Amino acid sequence: MNEWKEITDTHLYRYRSVHNNKNNNSNNNTTIILTMAEETKDRQAEEEKDDEVPRAPVEIVKNLSLDILHLAKTSQMKNGLRHQDYRRYRQYCTRRLRRIRKNNQVRFMYANPKGRQYEFHEVRPEDVKDERFIIIPLMMAERAWSYAMQLKQDNENDDFPRKYFHMKRRLTKAARWSTTLKDLCATVGDARTALEAEAYEAWMHANLTLENENWSGAVEKYMHAREVYEQLSQVGSKEERELFRERIEEDIDPSMELCKYNIEMEHGSEVSAELLLKIRLNNKGSQLLRDKLDAALAETRKKQSSQLTSIKWAGSEVELKNAKVREILLKVDDAVYALNQIKEVNTPQKENLFLEVFNVYDEAGRVVREEIAKAKKKGTQKSETLTNNLNIIAAYVKYHKSEMQVRRRVLFVDDLAGKLDMLERGKEIVETEGEMTSAGNIGPLELLNGFTMLSREIDSMSNVPGVDRDDSIKAFVDSIGLGCKAFCAYYAGDVYLNQGRYVEANALYGKAYSISEQAIDLHKERASNFTDITTQQSSSNSLKKLNNLLSKLVGRQALVKAKAFLFKTSGGGDNTNNVNTNKTLIERQGEFNGGTVENNHSLTKFPPELKAIAVKPQFFDTAFKCLTFPDLTPVGTKKNAANNNNNNSKDGGQEKNEGGYFSGWFS
Repeated sequence: MNEWKEITDTHLYRYRSVHNNKNNNSNNNTTIILTMAEETKDRQAEEEKDDEVPRAPVEIVKNLSLDILHLAKTSQMKNGLRHQDYRRYRQYCTRRLRRIRKNNQVRFMYANPKGRQYEFHEVRPEDVKDERFIIIPLMMAERAWSYAMQLKQDNENDDFPRKYFHMKRRLTKAARWSTTLKDLCATVGDARTALEAEAYEAWMHANLTLENENWSGAVEKYMHAREVYEQLSQVGSKEERELFRERIEEDIDPSMELCKYNIEMEHGSEVSAELLLKIRLNNKGSQLLRDKLDAALAETRKKQSSQLTSIKWAGSEVELKNAKVREILLKVDDAVYALNQIKEVNTPQKENLFLEVFNVYDEAGRVVREEIAKAKKKGTQKSETLTNNLNIIAAYVKYHKSEMQVRRRVLFVDDLAGKLDMLERGKEIVETEGEMTSAGNIGPLELLNGFTMLSREIDSMSNVPGVDRDDSIKAFVDSIGLGCKAFCAYYAGDVYLNQGRYVEANALYGKAYSISEQAIDLHKERASNFTDITTQQSSSNSLKKLNNLLSKLVGRQALVKAKAFLFKTSGGGDNTNNVNTNKTLIERQGEFNGGTVENNHSLTKFPPELKAIAVKPQFFDTAFKCLTFPDLTPVGTKKNAANNNNNNSKDGGQEKNEGGYFSGWFS
């Protein structure tokens, strides 16, 4: 009661003081109110100090285990980073943190024990009870890192400087949380968890140092992370060892190569762009490293563009005076070089590189067309020369793009042909990771469609201006075009063979055999006329395929003859598939029917049929549909037909046509 009375008297006295001094200035009123707030805070602090009970010493939990890298990688692959969706992964980290916060044992971090207001506390070793407490700093670091990568991805062209600084702040926060994770695991985690946290912290700080372009500092951090991961890759299960090696090969080694490249550039040594392309191919996950590599490649292309002065096409050399054209052609060379580093197998990685090459060729064609339009607007004699040179460059780009399309289609049909051969041998097709085609529904028709598309692409390549003026290119196009036609005929024969149309199949096999021999001769002639390594390699590969095709054709021709003989002896007749052999040659032009010897192959009807011709005006021709014409069939043919139907003559129903083939006409 005394306490309440004291409090009431105090507030009443203060109220009267304020009320009596209301005519004073506002500064005095503000001072009195602030004094009341300070006294209230002091009193609350004293009460809390009196209520405090000395806490007993808390025992720290030891030897907690957490697979940090496995947990991070699994979460990334399941939540967006398989498709480079950093926003989705950041949202997942937020949701997971919220689930952990809602647990009653973890609420100490965010709730004041004496109220509902928010009050954040760091995760201290004495607060840790299980592995969930270690996940908190890990998810905080992952969320900040993914947010930085999202900002990096959204600002690829540096259009928004504020996003760049925001990204650096997020990376700094991720590095800070990784340090918290390392310190926490060093106290409460076992030896393996502490090592993983140490490597994770070194890798995160290395990313921040790389973004700040401190190359030597980044190399030191990456080296430390690499050493720890190498030690961890020697123990544990097979999956864990592969995970650590993957982090070294895909994330750490390419970043170290980039840092070493920049260190050499700072010291003035010349380094080729091929090294950067190799680093970029080895990099499979880091968006930060990919952007750094693209920037370094752009700078290297600018330096090398001055060295690219001309190109050769169709026997003529064209100078490259336009800097924009030089840079885009260097970009094309880099894309082709990256494609050539992957082995010639039809895989998703190869397909993605092909798409990148096609995009670069399209960009090059667009740049050249824009330069041609600018040159035409000038209208001077000098601009005509420039336009002609640019047209030659456009033809050069178009041909090489068509060549890449042919190369891509060849990989596709070779993959299908190999699988079809395995099916024909009775072997099962084992699907490996990364194959582009499925084992189901593979047949000659699919390969026929593939080679038909390939033939069209070769035809478009042969129509590029300047191909007919270069003997080497013309020989290459003609030889592969003829070989493609041979394969088309072969698989078309297989289609007819499966349908039981043996005559057509045999004819197509014969055509494929003759075309293959012609293609082999062209390839041999090409190999003898042009001795460069590229020509020799392509000719040898084509000759190997065509020789295999010839051996297959020999077997196919024997097979189709055997099947036709069995079909005929089993009562199938002449295997004409019930085709009407009485049709003349003009009537059966769309059918594969040669007729029979008995009716002289029905070349034409003789004598020809009589037809009525309408007179003009047709309205008065009342007899047009009422006329009947005499039968002009030869007499001997009538007698033979009658005897065959009656079968009553002594010589088996056959009479000799006395007048021969023309007896009815001249009798």
